[in-house]
Amino acid sequence: VAVGACGAAAHVLSAEACFGAVAQLGVNATSIRNETVHSSSLPRGCSVSRGARGASSATFNTAHSAVSCEAGARRVGQVTSLVGVTLGIALDAASDAATLTLSGPAGGWFGAGLHAMVMADQPYTLVVAGEEV
Repeated sequence: VAVGACGAAAHVLSAEACFGAVAQLGVNATSIRNETVHSSSLPRGCSVSRGARGASSATFNTAHSAVSCEAGARRVGQVTSLVGVTLGIALDAASDAATLTLSGPAGGWFGAGLHAMVMADQPYTLVVAGEEV
């Protein structure tokens, strides 16, 4: 659930289950810190929050808190291909902006196709050729 709270039947019942589930989510983070707390100021059960410099926290709260989850206005994601091309995207709902970042190997051209599985699908493409974009 991105915002709000899960129904009673969907609550994660243990810290171990919480941390295992978060590890399987594919959270885009430089590191994930697992912590168990007892706090009325945090959502009950399992939650994930993103902190500074790409680090995230998986928190299992044992308190029966009435606090619900709140989604931030910013969503980020990143993927790296087998040949070392990295495409990142940041969506900011507050400013209605999307920022794409493309990086790859020096000394040659590289690119990324969007919304397609193969180039024959005629995707939108971003191509970097040397010092030109």
